[in-house]
Amino acid sequence: MMHKFIDIHCHSALKPYSKSLKRKYKDYTNSANYKDESSIWYQDLPTAGDILLNKSLTVTKFRQSDFKTALEAGVKIMVVSIDPMEKGFVFNKLNRPIKTTGKLLRNFVTGIGIPRIENLQELNDYYTDLYRNYQFLDQLNETDININGNVFRYKLVDSFYDIDESVSNVIHIIMSIEGGHVLNTGLELANVITDANEVITNARKLKSNDWRVKPFYITLAHHFSNLLCGHAASFKGISKLAYDQKCDKEESISVMGYAVIDELLKKDYGRRIFIDVKHMNLKSRQAYYRLLATKYKDETIPIIVSHGALNFTDLPQEFTSEINFYNEEIVEIAKSGGIFGIQLDERRLLKINPKDKKTKATKKSSRVLDSRAQLVWRQIEAMAFLLYADKDFNGDPWGVQAIGSDFDGIIDPLNGYWTQKNLTVLADYLIKHAKAFLDRPEAKLLPDHHTLAAEKIIEKCMYSNAYNFIKKHL
Repeated sequence: MMHKFIDIHCHSALKPYSKSLKRKYKDYTNSANYKDESSIWYQDLPTAGDILLNKSLTVTKFRQSDFKTALEAGVKIMVVSIDPMEKGFVFNKLNRPIKTTGKLLRNFVTGIGIPRIENLQELNDYYTDLYRNYQFLDQLNETDININGNVFRYKLVDSFYDIDESVSNVIHIIMSIEGGHVLNTGLELANVITDANEVITNARKLKSNDWRVKPFYITLAHHFSNLLCGHAASFKGISKLAYDQKCDKEESISVMGYAVIDELLKKDYGRRIFIDVKHMNLKSRQAYYRLLATKYKDETIPIIVSHGALNFTDLPQEFTSEINFYNEEIVEIAKSGGIFGIQLDERRLLKINPKDKKTKATKKSSRVLDSRAQLVWRQIEAMAFLLYADKDFNGDPWGVQAIGSDFDGIIDPLNGYWTQKNLTVLADYLIKHAKAFLDRPEAKLLPDHHTLAAEKIIEKCMYSNAYNFIKKHL
């Protein structure tokens, strides 16, 4: 069965932008040659060796969300995150630049290449690198790319009205930013003292004419401290060994962080840039929810989780991870008219609770595909039941869920669902799980059980929920 998709969080430009630095002149060029690895159209599907490496070490070396793969998969709209990688990725635990062995290890984990690692070590201005990322993405905007006799293009959109679904050979790209460090904060490893006025000025610049296309939303936190808010622990496995993440659960939004939020949410000179609460620690997320309920209580500001997963528990339990979200937060997000992108990362979806039994991979690929799709379905179903159970929620319990794959970020993709090319298979298995759910006794407790169709539930999650959100807020 053919499907269409929207992915509200991926990193299509991260690897090609990094690979552009391999050239002699380091010219940050997005190559129009789709066979060039510095092209955002460059397709590098996983080999058997790539898959074996991922299963054994959770390292993802292949491309997942290049635009050729996206179009072939039926992805109509993508929110592409641009973000200079933080310097914490290229320094050791003694806050010193990594040397040869360390560079090889970091390149092994990230796949960005030694030249980009060295570039990041020298970097002392995140905002300049952010703008280069934007220019890289903008270079081939609406440029015809001939691939095996077929002409494709992508279009950067600044408004919902820029989206034309009638064309089949065009993918519509919305920009987001991951990490408030891009405003030039958290550069202590480069011996740069953060200037709060500069940070606020850079936030204002995101809405200026310098940016022909503006970001839709920005995650305030990312992997390392940025002096704006507390961040949640995010690394596991080989990544946790490689990086010093230093997380403080008691750290909340700073004075500078509140000023940045206010600047981004202003409508004085252009549309708002919304806040994505992924990567914030629990205390910072709760502070943000309170801000919306007080200072912004009379305004319509949706809470966005671009790529996340559930803890399946009320606030908080010892075994849970702060990077995942609690039951109360799902209700808060839905009541705000927000959106929750379910990320396709085994590290987030697989081991939620010590009482859960780890889904065993078998040699039969259909069983692996089925079990991994069930992990995603579990998220969709749990959100619906939480919202049905809340007496104060009057919206659609199936209307908050979306897909935010986080493909080409530093993730461990669900076994069998390696790239966007596998989204159609995921949709088919999700429909199977939705049908099984609708036949269970507990499903009959849902008020509109008799009107629910499995295909419609999955279509909403993988397309129309995100489409309606974009239509309302972009």
